[in-house]
Amino acid sequence: MAQGRIKILKPKPNYTLSVVSVALVLFLIGLFAVIMTHSQSMVAYFKEQINVIIEIKDSTNLADIKTLESFVDNHAMVKQSSIKFISKQEASESMKKEFGENYLLRDMPNPLFDAITFNVKSNHLNNDDLALLKSELMENYLYVNDVYFQETLIDLVVKNIEKASFIMLVIALLFVIVAITLIHNTVKLALYSNRILIKNMELVGASWGFIIKPYLLKAIWQGFLAGLIAIFLISIFCAIVWIQIPEVKYIVNHTILFFIALGLVVMGIAIMFVSTYRVIYKYLRMRTGDLL
Repeated sequence: MAQGRIKILKPKPNYTLSVVSVALVLFLIGLFAVIMTHSQSMVAYFKEQINVIIEIKDSTNLADIKTLESFVDNHAMVKQSSIKFISKQEASESMKKEFGENYLLRDMPNPLFDAITFNVKSNHLNNDDLALLKSELMENYLYVNDVYFQETLIDLVVKNIEKASFIMLVIALLFVIVAITLIHNTVKLALYSNRILIKNMELVGASWGFIIKPYLLKAIWQGFLAGLIAIFLISIFCAIVWIQIPEVKYIVNHTILFFIALGLVVMGIAIMFVSTYRVIYKYLRMRTGDLL
């Protein structure tokens, strides 16, 4: 009678769930990192899109207008190459497109002025600096009728920036704590099916280093893979944002993105390594009866 061999199947941890979970957590952490590291650049960019308008009195000659343009373009507060001259005729045509042909009463003269628009540097976008600039223009150029900037909008932008920065910092810190806890529990769940095998290897004389080593090597690979998946997801997200908002190309720092990607891989490896080590070390220290 032939004796058949009995094949002992070793329980295999479900690493797919842990890799996917870690990848998603790393993706969200990476997304926070991208937003936080580019927040100041984004704020500066959008602040520099706010127009300041100089109204020029009627009958001002072209030479005076050119002199004013040159002064504004070379001013320390002004963003270079942002200056633009808009004639009263152009402004009227724009108003017609906005409000229709009858925005003025019939035969009413054009009430608008020739104007120069420009943007100021982000660090000067505050009411004090703009008030100083307005005073300088009004005093030195008598043909300037008035200078306009949206004071309430500027105040609102500054307050919202401060509030959003604080909220994002708090959310990021809380999220990192929750993420690390979630990853640790996921790894613990994945290795739970191997707890008896780990303890049996110790009982037959295997050293702790021998037992832990293959699990740690696998953890390094899983962390690396999870980091790559997170980087891939962030790349897709950034590509979509780039397509929808082309202006993003002016504020993206590719060096920062590279270090964020590198950090995600290192973080994935470190978290998986530490979590795996702690879980296996815990099983090794437990008594056999406590594992059942």
